[in-house]
Amino acid sequence: MAITAAIRERLAVSFSIFEGLAPHELDMVAEGLYPRTFKAGAEIIKEGSFSEAMFLILNGKVRVEKEISGRPRRIWYLAPGDCFGEMSLFDKLPRSASVYAETDMDALIMYRVEMEEMFEKHPHIAYRVMVQLFRTVSIRMRQVLAQLAPQSDANAAGNKQPDS
Repeated sequence: MAITAAIRERLAVSFSIFEGLAPHELDMVAEGLYPRTFKAGAEIIKEGSFSEAMFLILNGKVRVEKEISGRPRRIWYLAPGDCFGEMSLFDKLPRSASVYAETDMDALIMYRVEMEEMFEKHPHIAYRVMVQLFRTVSIRMRQVLAQLAPQSDANAAGNKQPDS
């Protein structure tokens, strides 16, 4: 799958991380993206592995899982317009979760090397994309914390001593 004019247009419309970029700026971003197709059931990211790539979902759906107490736990699903793997572009740490293609899936991949080159040449693009990426990470952190809250509240209530 080649990067086409239609895909470039979808970058602006579908992906919030590119919000506010002009068409010529989107062209610069698109130059550093690589198309890839995954079959349903494919492991795209393995928790604990090292990688320097972020994925942008064009079509299809993925399932994000985290191993907790030795068992995989589904965290959420992501769909077209979502991205994943963005933390590895910045922290150089092992992947925090596994990601599987729930359906056949087309994605665009951005590698750290291309991202850093683009950001060095075009700091105004870097600023806009970084703000949106941090917003994405922040929203996801809040979602994870919200998932944990009911369990924490239930545990706290179960451990609460009656008033005397």
